[in-house]
Amino acid sequence: MRFLLFIALFILSTPALAVCGDTTSPAAQVVKNHWLSETGDPRQTCIFYGDYSGDGAADALALYYFHKPGDGVVLEAAMFRAVGGTFRFDGSADIDGQNPRDVRFKKGGITLVTTLTGPDDLWCCSTPPRDWTIRTP
Repeated sequence: MRFLLFIALFILSTPALAVCGDTTSPAAQVVKNHWLSETGDPRQTCIFYGDYSGDGAADALALYYFHKPGDGVVLEAAMFRAVGGTFRFDGSADIDGQNPRDVRFKKGGITLVTTLTGPDDLWCCSTPPRDWTIRTP
């Protein structure tokens, strides 16, 4: 029993791995179609997989950079729920920073870390990390 508890805790605490620029990953075509309909551009995207809906299926978090008028460059986080062998757009959030990492899924939310540009940093040389929590439907 303790071994099963250890395995469950290990799996839940392991960051999700991203599939970046791969057009054959499970959610890739749905994500590409979403960006085409929203922006007219099939952006290269990093897709992380994990279960945020609590149903045991691997949902997806797709991240891409885009220029948002008035806000500059924004990192868009779009959620896609696994439903019936495909994925359905489930909402999005604008976050800030570069180098998204340590993505973790749990029922009701996704957490990740990005690197921000500090007050004395040049755009090229961001230093302070920032933790983000995205509430999921």
